[in-house]
Amino acid sequence: MNNFGLIDYREEFHLKTFRRWNAIRVLCKNAKFKGGVPLQKAAFVDFLLCNPSLLQNILVGFSRAQPVLNLEELLYQDNLEFGGALDVTDFSRTCILLVSKNYLNFEKKEGEVFLSTGYELTLPDNDLSNRWEREIDSLQPILSKSVNILSSAVLGGINGN
Repeated sequence: MNNFGLIDYREEFHLKTFRRWNAIRVLCKNAKFKGGVPLQKAAFVDFLLCNPSLLQNILVGFSRAQPVLNLEELLYQDNLEFGGALDVTDFSRTCILLVSKNYLNFEKKEGEVFLSTGYELTLPDNDLSNRWEREIDSLQPILSKSVNILSSAVLGGINGN
């Protein structure tokens, strides 16, 4: 927001695009995703980055974090309460843009789309991308589970143990 009270949605577009590219970049550093990360899992990770309370809940559910009282949970709702869900369409559009600019590569294996980084950027050291990287690293151990199991865990349908 600026001095005139106007919101520049271009900033949101650029931040979202960077977050998604960075998530794929960080995921591809892991040995299990050397050949690329499945589109569905990358979209799931991006969804969790946008919903910190759900990220915390899923990490607690899979015994990867301890429950904590977070004041932000009391002030800010997650997207699920407003009808948001894991929508791969918007994520896919961003990936198509990044593929067209050679920032991402894609490959289709057995009917599933896998993404990997293309052109590598030199990233500035900033708090937001460092936080996302830590959060993605904390998710890495549970990403071997299917997207259905992970989605059910977000909705509270299962216990991760």
